[in-house]
Amino acid sequence: MMVFLEAAGLFRDSWKLYKKYFGQDKDRGMWERLIDEADGLYEKHGKQPFAKEMMVAVISEIERIDKGQ
Repeated sequence: MMVFLEAAGLFRDSWKLYKKYFGQDKDRGMWERLIDEADGLYEKHGKQPFAKEMMVAVISEIERIDKGQ
């Protein structure tokens, strides 16, 4: 279970990840970097379920935007 300050750090890291990859050219290398960074953040946040859900949400949203949905 995450405490409040840990969750705040996760939100901050998730926002930075989203902001970094939003609007980038979506080539294979970009997707690999995004996934690697998301995996690193998941590890950083103790492999907590909430951290996994946040990383999946960020990746899914970037993918949705890329597909123009």
